[in-house]
Amino acid sequence: MDKSVMLPLEKIQECIALGQSFVLQGGAGSGKTDTLKKTVKFYLENYPDKKIICITHTNKAADEIVGRVGAEVEVSTIHSFISRLIKPYKRNLLKLLPELFCLPLFEELSIEHYNGDDKIRRTEEYKRFKAQHRSLAKKRSRILQEDTGQVTGKREYDKDPSAYNALLNNDIEQLNKAIREAIKQHHFNDVGYNDSRFDNFENATFGHDGLIKIASLLFSQYPNLGKIVRDKYDCVFIDEYQDTSENIIHSLIYSVVYSI
Repeated sequence: MDKSVMLPLEKIQECIALGQSFVLQGGAGSGKTDTLKKTVKFYLENYPDKKIICITHTNKAADEIVGRVGAEVEVSTIHSFISRLIKPYKRNLLKLLPELFCLPLFEELSIEHYNGDDKIRRTEEYKRFKAQHRSLAKKRSRILQEDTGQVTGKREYDKDPSAYNALLNNDIEQLNKAIREAIKQHHFNDVGYNDSRFDNFENATFGHDGLIKIASLLFSQYPNLGKIVRDKYDCVFIDEYQDTSENIIHSLIYSVVYSI
């Protein structure tokens, strides 16, 4: 073996010494978790005063990591970690909560997006319009208990797409306004993670996916959150990083993070 070529563990140790983030990639059974165990051991031996947290995706995986690296290292699922991190900021969470329920406005895609093919553009734009109308109808029914008229047919839509898109966006804006007004009625202490799969408009709580989305918004709009992570932890190891939200990874990288 060429001794000038560094082994993964050696490269990781170099990154840690330099204070650099890193990503270790490999297929199933390639030894990533074993490398994590060795990396944590190296860190504890060489930086005993530093604070470590290992983040993974399931309680089972967290238990396995604890069994491998020992109880002196904090191990948490991504949802537990993020939930604890953002829990104190309920006033900020209430301000951002509408983003979990509001619909984005419909944006027309230009003919260039469809490589200049107007026939394909007309077909695909109507499909997008129809799908957004369906989303509007579902949210209106579930959140506001209001019915929505049937979607305009393609023949009529093609006569003036921009006009129908404008009407759709007007309805979306009215829905979003109602959502924001309804959420304003909640006290900030109502807001929180409900540890389920679903966001709950009536209770002003958010589920697994909503937790990740609202945490990403918090990181982007309130930079002090990253500073808090940096002050609390000297390094964050993320197991199976490829299954972690890209926005969360990006946010943590600008705090302090190592990925396995």
